[in-house]
Amino acid sequence: MVNEAVFKIKNMFSPNDILSLWIIKISMIRNDLYYVHKSLTSIAEANKQLQNGEMNYFFRLAASHYREAVKFIDDHKKERKIQSFIDLLDSKSIENYKKLLESCTPWEGSFVKDIVKPIRDNFFHYSSDSFCKDFKEMKDFYSRVSSNGSSRKDLSLIFADEISINLDFRDYTEEQYKVMINKLSEYMVALIQFVDEATGSYFNHYKERTSYFVRTK
Repeated sequence: MVNEAVFKIKNMFSPNDILSLWIIKISMIRNDLYYVHKSLTSIAEANKQLQNGEMNYFFRLAASHYREAVKFIDDHKKERKIQSFIDLLDSKSIENYKKLLESCTPWEGSFVKDIVKPIRDNFFHYSSDSFCKDFKEMKDFYSRVSSNGSSRKDLSLIFADEISINLDFRDYTEEQYKVMINKLSEYMVALIQFVDEATGSYFNHYKERTSYFVRTK
């Protein structure tokens, strides 16, 4: 059984209302982080070796999404209508909201500044002035290319993932890497929970604009 709330987009969200636009944006952010968090959790459960190519990719993707997400939330913290709306949420939601802001405030020494932003910057910039220097300084090791079939999907360029892991996280031990992932996961869960409660409160406030249905799958 599925419960659905059906509405016309611009009746529910006014293009001229700052709160409406904020709710849309944080809902987009929530979905991005939910998808990547679900992938990270699934990969972690399936692999005994935490530092692998797929895990590294989704960790960097999560860090990148979170950096932009918390920047958006921080940029709007002084909007009076948004803050008044947040003040009416339950105590757990307000606690999660404060936790998100604390991850980047004060900026110097924050988790976002010291851990997340450098990962985000490297993730989106294939052209890097420091790559040649970093590669020269990287310790040498054996790696490989692997194929278990005859099609392109059977080919694994393992060396590329291992170089990426060594360059991105060369200053971290396996335990420190695990701590970073757990900390980022904690912030992502806080953000997802906060947005779920905020959107629920918003829809409840404007429930007259919505039709409700219950249907079987």
